[in-house]
Amino acid sequence: MSELKNQTLSGFKWNGLLVFTNLILNSLMIFILGYILEPGDFGLRAIIIFVLGLSKIITDFGISQAIIQHEQVTRTELNSIFTVNVLSGVIMFLCVNLSASLLAEYYGAGELKALLHSASLLFLIEPLGVVFIALLEKRLQFKQLALINMNKTWIMNVTIILFALLGFQVYSFIIGQFLSSLFIIISLFWIFRKNKDWFPTLYLNFRSLKPYYAFGIYVSGKNILNYFGRNFDELIVGKLLGIDLLGYYSFAKQVLDRVIDLVIQISTKVTYPVFCKIHQGENAVVQFRKMYYKMTHLVASAGLPVFAILFLVIPTAVPVVFGDKWEPSIIVMQVLALKGMVDILSAGFATNALYAHHSSKTAFYVDLILLPVRLITLVIACYYGLSAVAIAYLLFVFLKAGILQVQVNRVCHMSWGEYLSQLRSPFLIACGLTIISYGVQQFIDQLWLTVFIVPVYATLYVLLTYRFNPAIYKEVANEVRPMFNKLFKRKQKNIIRDGMGM
Repeated sequence: MSELKNQTLSGFKWNGLLVFTNLILNSLMIFILGYILEPGDFGLRAIIIFVLGLSKIITDFGISQAIIQHEQVTRTELNSIFTVNVLSGVIMFLCVNLSASLLAEYYGAGELKALLHSASLLFLIEPLGVVFIALLEKRLQFKQLALINMNKTWIMNVTIILFALLGFQVYSFIIGQFLSSLFIIISLFWIFRKNKDWFPTLYLNFRSLKPYYAFGIYVSGKNILNYFGRNFDELIVGKLLGIDLLGYYSFAKQVLDRVIDLVIQISTKVTYPVFCKIHQGENAVVQFRKMYYKMTHLVASAGLPVFAILFLVIPTAVPVVFGDKWEPSIIVMQVLALKGMVDILSAGFATNALYAHHSSKTAFYVDLILLPVRLITLVIACYYGLSAVAIAYLLFVFLKAGILQVQVNRVCHMSWGEYLSQLRSPFLIACGLTIISYGVQQFIDQLWLTVFIVPVYATLYVLLTYRFNPAIYKEVANEVRPMFNKLFKRKQKNIIRDGMGM
């Protein structure tokens, strides 16, 4: 169990570093593109991202989670899965190209057709890496994954910014995605070939795939429904309110959902393989419950204060950072910041807990039942403007999170009292920080507030955590202190070596 704990902590550290790197680079990219591109460009990008994201889910078909969930996976099974992924990618490439004209006509945007044709090339390369990534996650090799993804982020963001500056507009997103995906595939092939690990060959045995698709079909169905639930608003907003208003809405979602997804990525990438290993071990029920509560408390302690401060500073930060033209996005961003508080707990833990307990069917039916509710409320909200659309989204996320946690409590023998007790101190700390920061905000100029609010807020967060959540403070300090000591000793050695050289 101690080895699993070390692997889990290592996973959180490396995924945390990845999230921090992605957050900095993506924020810089959005900042630059906010000045270069127009709202209509972000509207077109939102449609492309929706089509590509949905197609990727269909291509994967839940196989990644199935590989992680199975205790033993043979080379024959891996080769069959790889071959199916390649064939699925080719099929989706053809489907996107064939439907491009219809989508362009639906939105009344002729340029969308050529954009989708170009973006569809991603389906010929991205499926090549699905099995490799699943194997690294299954083995808890988060360091390698983090290093690869950090380099991918550098390549993607630099490429997007460069081509946007050169006047490629929406095409810059596609070029950046393509080159960064190509880098990941080459890196994965090189790592597995170098380590003389499994290496793919085209082979297909449908019988060996049956247990994987029996599990994966519900995972894939749930992912598709969840994807529609999260992104269908952009399709409806684009149709009912126009491409420009979609641009404002999509820009707000891109800024906030990027932060949400990065936080979720830390927990999801680590918790699912860890949950699977605990579920397969001894004393599984007690150990699983203990790990679930601990991770919930840890992520809530880190995430709730982040979204609380985002809610507070968005009205002053957006005009300063992105310019006045994005002011219609402010209220949407604030509502999405509140949504993030719920999302990081529900999406990162509840679904993974159900998957680990072979309850992918339950997670699928929750989304299946709730999707019509989401669509009906979305269409109604569109008639009241962008703010209503965002609020409807927030209420839907609350409803879904509650239902998923009810199912987790049932399957994993948990109670609401124990679960909510994990959120008490993080929630109170977030509220305290927000109240104090709001008071400070009344006496500081807008520009200085944008510059200094983060360090001031971070200092207050550390002090309040030390006072009201000492367990988390000690655990994080015990992990961070050795890294600083190691860095300090290395610096001392360099100084001594330089001195001796003199």
